[in-house]
Amino acid sequence: FNDWLYVLDNVEYTGAGSGTWTLQQAVTALLAAASADFTPVYDGGLASVVIANTIPEGTSVREGLRLCAQAAMCTCYVDRNNALHFSRAAVASSPADVWSLDVQHGDAQVKVDQLYNVVKLVTGTDADGEDIVYYAKNVATDDMERTYDVSNPCVTAALGGQVAAWILGWIQRRVSYKATVRGSPAVDLLDTVQINDVYGVNGDAVVTQLNYSYDGGLTCDAAAIR
Repeated sequence: FNDWLYVLDNVEYTGAGSGTWTLQQAVTALLAAASADFTPVYDGGLASVVIANTIPEGTSVREGLRLCAQAAMCTCYVDRNNALHFSRAAVASSPADVWSLDVQHGDAQVKVDQLYNVVKLVTGTDADGEDIVYYAKNVATDDMERTYDVSNPCVTAALGGQVAAWILGWIQRRVSYKATVRGSPAVDLLDTVQINDVYGVNGDAVVTQLNYSYDGGLTCDAAAIR
């Protein structure tokens, strides 16, 4: 866990504006507010994605970064070199590593989260005081709607529907794993790994947590989502 994240939690952003700006401009302003020593890295043209310049006054810098990343339909994380990455995670066609039962210290824990088939995204209020809402739905025939509520004022009107659909795509990835494995420093966050579980399912998943420790041998507490 990067110590700078504690700092970002405890610094409030006070530069609330209006209109739009790019993700890169937003991140630059947020990091400057915290005097944070990060090097931002933007994958695949994310630096130029336009988002709303409406980070709520008094929002922590860390929460501001989360809002901006979500508004740009990406995730962010800090790597081992203190670089702040903005990336669009995806399951790769070829996994970076295989977490077979042989390298797991105990069987991987498998969790299936609640099924949501609707995202309701609120981005603000209009001139009449009504919520500005964008929906994304993937409801099967004869199924009931189960709604996941999101509020993000940094989403623009141009991207509202796309952001809602992007969020729905991720919350419908319901299978997650936790495992302690023989550590491989070659694996990074958002890499794809193949995880073998006790049910005989060899599923590819995106790595969301890596916590290494050394006690005569390298082990890693890891989490991933499929």
